Amino acid sequence: MTGNEIKAARATLGEKWGVGRSLTPIEMARALGLSPTNGNDHVHNMENEKSKVSGTIAVLVKLYLAGANPPDDLEIFRARGRKRISTETGEMP
Repeated sequence: MTGNEIKAARATLGEKWGVGRSLTPIEMARALGLSPTNGNDHVHNMENEKSKVSGTIAVLVKLYLAGANPPDDLEIFRARGRKRISTETGEMP
């Protein structure tokens, strides 16, 4: 997986998960289970190809793109009051 594919995944997942925009690098880092202190930097480094995308991250991103939700079931967006996709119906509230 390339840096451009990670960047494109942020855009796709933001729409798919009902955020209405690309995920921020911080949101992507949280969805990937990266460290809150430097996960943002790691996402930037992957996108700029300063760091390789690990096999684990590549698989997780592909699972998300195929329809899986993050382990916290989209709680990363609920705290901010954003619209979200219903995990039961798959529809926007």
